[in-house]
Amino acid sequence: MKLRILGLLCLVFALGSLVVACGDSDSSDGDKSGDTTTAVKLKNPVDIDVGLDKPVTVGPEVKIALFSASGTDWLTALNSSTEDAAKAAGYEITTFDSALDPTKQLNQMENALQSGEYNVWMVQPFDSQLLCDITSKQAPAKNIAVISISNPVCDRALKPAGDDLWQPGTMAVVNGENSVTYKAAWLKEIFNRLTADGGDKKVIMLTGPKEIGNTQTFEGGLQQVTDEGDADGIDVVASVRSDFTTPTSLTMMEDALQANPDVDAVISVYSDMTRGAIAALTSAGMDDVKVYDMGASKYSVDQIKAGKMEMTVPYAPAESGTASVELLTDVLGGDQPKRFVDVFEPDNSVRDPLFIDSENADSYQPTY
Repeated sequence: MKLRILGLLCLVFALGSLVVACGDSDSSDGDKSGDTTTAVKLKNPVDIDVGLDKPVTVGPEVKIALFSASGTDWLTALNSSTEDAAKAAGYEITTFDSALDPTKQLNQMENALQSGEYNVWMVQPFDSQLLCDITSKQAPAKNIAVISISNPVCDRALKPAGDDLWQPGTMAVVNGENSVTYKAAWLKEIFNRLTADGGDKKVIMLTGPKEIGNTQTFEGGLQQVTDEGDADGIDVVASVRSDFTTPTSLTMMEDALQANPDVDAVISVYSDMTRGAIAALTSAGMDDVKVYDMGASKYSVDQIKAGKMEMTVPYAPAESGTASVELLTDVLGGDQPKRFVDVFEPDNSVRDPLFIDSENADSYQPTY
């Protein structure tokens, strides 16, 4: 899959070559570190349709707040790509690190709203419902254009991929891996492979906290596949809720494996958790248990090559960050905003994932 940067390069020449610095914040009071310079100005303010009676007016300065976190390879790739793309386009951007704490993220947004400093928010929401009002009502009332990255805001996580994931009041949702549609396609393929010999299979599911969009879409995808009859022969013997980190996943998987020594497969929604699962399986001498994963990180692909993992599908953190800035650039240039951006297009889509296994792992180039 290709990073789509041509639009950004064009904007650099169109608006000038001034590049701005990006600050960081890891506190809920919105304090920032790092130098910043004045961002490139538009000639005139731009009205942006956010699906309400009144448009959001942005400009002439464009100042982006990226509400995200740190601590995982996925988040590092998302933050870096968003920051780099924004700098290349001539926008000022400040990143707020919530430390994966939804309440802290909300506090950061409330402070940013009160400050009036930013007119574009790019949000990786860690509790979609908690952030619903501030992103879709309070922000547009203050002329802030909101792009939701990876997870939708409000109660739309379980909607099928497409415009239904977009929340009126926001500009768009840039989505891919965190959709029910993508996870259902992934699970259906796994179940087909596991039951190809006609036998029933015992499975441990390794996922995250229930309030996180990734977990919600995984469970929605599992329910969809089950309702459609594509989970026949699959017995989920344990559902392990980790916190997306390797150490916690290792400890929790050790307990799950002790309780289920006859398990046939482990299915993990994120590569850092998969590390813990594979370590637990190795320690228990259970190398015959099949492992399936989401992410297609360098680690995951290496595990497939080493014969320790059966299959993975890509996550697209870098593509999501770049696509979010590209979308903003297009809209500020006069285009109507796309409500849903599928980050896997044009090579694949959320409905037609790229399955990476021993047949094509050597040719796949991880993006993080």
